[in-house]
Amino acid sequence: MRTVLALINRNRKLFFRDKGMLFTSMITPVILIVLYATFLANVFRDSFTSAIPDMITISDKLINGTVAAQLTASLLAVSCITVTFCVNLTMVQDKANGTRKDFDVSPVSKRKIYLGYFLSTVVNSLMVNGLAFILCLGYLFKMGWYMNIADVIWVLFDMILLV
Repeated sequence: MRTVLALINRNRKLFFRDKGMLFTSMITPVILIVLYATFLANVFRDSFTSAIPDMITISDKLINGTVAAQLTASLLAVSCITVTFCVNLTMVQDKANGTRKDFDVSPVSKRKIYLGYFLSTVVNSLMVNGLAFILCLGYLFKMGWYMNIADVIWVLFDMILLV
């Protein structure tokens, strides 16, 4: 187990030291939330208000909160995939740089090496997607908060499952 933890720590450090990969994986959620908030929010809001009959009045805060919830759900779904892809590039770089050959001649089994890659991918993805989750909660709070703590926990659980 100590070997797997050392490999997880190695891959975590490699990911966070590589400024290009880190910037790419961190900027993706930020760019998406800005694009969603500026362009798609108005389209979603207009489609909601046009679908509601004139006899029914719904507060703008509820409509804005619903639109923000849809946008953040799509952001987290996309972010969980793109960030995990960026994190997995550590394994590809090890293969391209020849580092993988060093692992193959070491007394560490291939099972532990792959487990280290997998668990470091999960840990690194959860860190970056956790930041995106906090940004999404801030956006929801600004647009119209209507979630209770159980809803937030379920969304967090969903994000963990997506990673």
